[in-house]
Amino acid sequence: MEFFAWQSPAGNVGDDLNRVLWPRLLPELKDVHPETLFLGIGSVLDRRHAPNRPKIVFGAGGRSPHKLPAFPSPNIDLRFVRGPLTARALGLADHFALTDPAILAPEVFAARHALTPRGYDIGFVPYFRTSLDYAARIAAKAGLRMIPVTLPPEEFIGELLECRAVISESLHGAILADAYGIPWIPCRITTLRREKETHAFKWNDWMASMEVSSGIVTLPDFDALTEGSLGLSLRRELYARLAARRLRQVVNSEAWVLGSRVLLRQHLERMRAEIERLRRDYGKARPGRGGLRIA
Repeated sequence: MEFFAWQSPAGNVGDDLNRVLWPRLLPELKDVHPETLFLGIGSVLDRRHAPNRPKIVFGAGGRSPHKLPAFPSPNIDLRFVRGPLTARALGLADHFALTDPAILAPEVFAARHALTPRGYDIGFVPYFRTSLDYAARIAAKAGLRMIPVTLPPEEFIGELLECRAVISESLHGAILADAYGIPWIPCRITTLRREKETHAFKWNDWMASMEVSSGIVTLPDFDALTEGSLGLSLRRELYARLAARRLRQVVNSEAWVLGSRVLLRQHLERMRAEIERLRRDYGKARPGRGGLRIA
């Protein structure tokens, strides 16, 4: 079986979690037929995958209501999706919507981090396509701890756990913070320009799954402007100062968001049950066999 993960050239923690989480949580699936595709963490439930290829959908979300695969399909074993927007766009009842399966990260990384004391920093997590140089300037001027999503998942989580709160442009920066009980606020620099309709769809899908809402703090998008009377370095400096001032206002507002711990535990219980059901359904597959079993 292939645990699908979109590959960012520099790394992206949400996608990269697929490579470390599923082999540890579901080692029994290693002998399922190699053509079977496991769609777990990320906005990867779309039409990029061959329609005739067997797929297990275990929490993946859509990129928009208009880019989802045809469903129902005999080639899709759908266990649950990321949130109610994805579920409704597929014509599913709301009970098929849990939340993003990245909340399972503490099941794998809890041992090392269980006794890690919560720090006092405010984390700043830029989107993987936002300039790290620009983001680092903003963080330094605002007095925030920048946490690049290009870090390996365990290192990224270790950095998160040094923070008392997080401002995140990355969706999985917020999801992982929430999973570990760290309050968060979403922001955007380049995401709206780069992701277009996907940006709102995936954030709203996940936030609805956790029954939370939050405005998204908009920061100056330096990369969007390529011409002007000011020199490049001067404009970068000016934009970074404006962004840092806005972030200081956000920190002072203390308008942090955190999903219900009761709801989080309920989601985790259902995901654990789904993991056990997958083990029963696929865990005894012979090497090279184990075709799709629709639940």
